[in-house]
Amino acid sequence: MTARRLTACGLALLAAGRASAAPPVAPPGLVLTSAFGDPFADRPTELPPLLTPPPDAPTPCPVCPPPDRPRTDYDPGYLYLPDANPAPAAAAPCPCQKSGRWWLAPTLELGGTKSAFVPALLRYGVADGSGVAAGRAVYGGNRVSLPFRAGVGLSAGAWFDRCQTRGVDASFYHLQEGSAETSALSDGSPLLVPTTTAGRPTFFPLAFPGVGGRFRAEYETRYTAADVNYRRTLLCDGAVRLDALAGYRYAHVGEDLDLSLTQMRALGTAAATDHVHAGNDFHGGQVGLAGAYRAGRWSADLTGKVAFGTTFTTTESRGAAAANGTALPIGFFSASNAGTRDGTHYAVLPSVNVALGRQVGEHARLFVGYSFQYLSTVTRAADVFDPRPDPSGTGPRREEGTSDFWAQSFNLGMDWRY
Repeated sequence: MTARRLTACGLALLAAGRASAAPPVAPPGLVLTSAFGDPFADRPTELPPLLTPPPDAPTPCPVCPPPDRPRTDYDPGYLYLPDANPAPAAAAPCPCQKSGRWWLAPTLELGGTKSAFVPALLRYGVADGSGVAAGRAVYGGNRVSLPFRAGVGLSAGAWFDRCQTRGVDASFYHLQEGSAETSALSDGSPLLVPTTTAGRPTFFPLAFPGVGGRFRAEYETRYTAADVNYRRTLLCDGAVRLDALAGYRYAHVGEDLDLSLTQMRALGTAAATDHVHAGNDFHGGQVGLAGAYRAGRWSADLTGKVAFGTTFTTTESRGAAAANGTALPIGFFSASNAGTRDGTHYAVLPSVNVALGRQVGEHARLFVGYSFQYLSTVTRAADVFDPRPDPSGTGPRREEGTSDFWAQSFNLGMDWRY
């Protein structure tokens, strides 16, 4: 019992000590005081006011705005780039149906040129009461027909702009040399060659009874043309297109005529050869129109051009003869006008091309067509030599003449466009 009492007294003393150490709590309406005074008397009841932050120091700038202009966030001294590339503006639609930025079209040509009129250079002799008179012509007195021959053509071009309305094109055209040869041989039948004696027209007997004779003539013609043009679209409405052309045109007409006379006598042979050359180079400015129509895979093209310019002509006539072992530097037909001459003539060169084609792939087109070209003024080989020469060379010099010329051909080609 004594132990239990001692334990309870200890616990009571411990609780009393803790209560004395805690501050006294006053009941409502009662203010407690102690020997130590009020513990909350020195504590502040309000917070002091906040201090004003100092102003920002001015930031230096490379390029400052004038004082009278308000400063903004944009600084003209810097290069500002967008956050992303802006979307490209939509391109305006093209009015023309595109047909390739550039093109190339080779062709195989089959054509011919205008025949040349050659005066009668050899005639049959017809016996009459007073001797031998000139009969019908053996060679000449009509046009010398030249055969159709092969040739080549090439056209190419390119567009400068996206819509294919401004560009350049060029073309080349060539026909192979055409040749017509005529030979006549007589073992004594009269053959007469026109000539001039003492200023009067007469005939030289190339062959007569007892004396044989041989005559040979060869006529050759060549033609080449080329042009380059600036192309500008005038009309473009779906499948129909019309372009204007302006540029430069060149053409060359070259001809040669070779004549040979041989007289076969019992005492020997006499021979004379003549060569005549005529070269014509045309240079001129050109204008034209080029139209095209497209319907599905089929197409039709029509091009017309006309060039105005000058034909520069160079002619040459020369010959040689041999009789009884003696050579002479002069021929028979060139005796009156031997030498070289130059001349110029105003000329016009129109041309037309028609083609019908069909698309055979994404980039290729097969076509057939027709081409015609005309040159108004040229000097041909038949215009150079003297049809009634004076073998003595004492007669007046014959002046060369002029003619016109044309070339035509049918063609087959392939057109590539990319």
